[in-house]
Amino acid sequence: FPVLASAGYADGLVTMLSESSSIPADKIGEIEVPYMGRKTYYPGDRDFDPWTVTIMSDENWMIRDAFQRWLSALNSHVGNVRDMQAATPAGYTTDALVQQLSKLDLPPLAQYNMRGCFPTEVGAMELDWGTNNTIQKFQVTFRYQWWDSVSVNGPTTDGDAGPLEG
Repeated sequence: FPVLASAGYADGLVTMLSESSSIPADKIGEIEVPYMGRKTYYPGDRDFDPWTVTIMSDENWMIRDAFQRWLSALNSHVGNVRDMQAATPAGYTTDALVQQLSKLDLPPLAQYNMRGCFPTEVGAMELDWGTNNTIQKFQVTFRYQWWDSVSVNGPTTDGDAGPLEG
């Protein structure tokens, strides 16, 4: 969490209570150009989809409260203003790390650094007495600027892996 949303133990709890996420899509837009009755395609701009994390709620709501403080700092409910600590991207963004773990005691199989993250939605949390033997969960949707990938074979993005062969 950035400083404006820090909640003491929430930083460590989010690591332990994040139930699921996804490895981000890797895609480039396309530019369609008509040519003599046919369509030809060229690579366009890179596009990054929103990223969603499912989090198990802790009993004292530290994680959910931290995310709600973060959103409120970006745009408050009543005043419709941004907190001074969130005046610049350095104040309201953070980097997040997604790791694909092995069942063996090995280093992560892959790591993805989500750069410049900020939440855009803290999802609903069901309040239902009819659900037995379950833990309350909620989703947080993030926007980020880009992601970097590091696999077991080394960096795989931004040309860090060296020249392509073949």
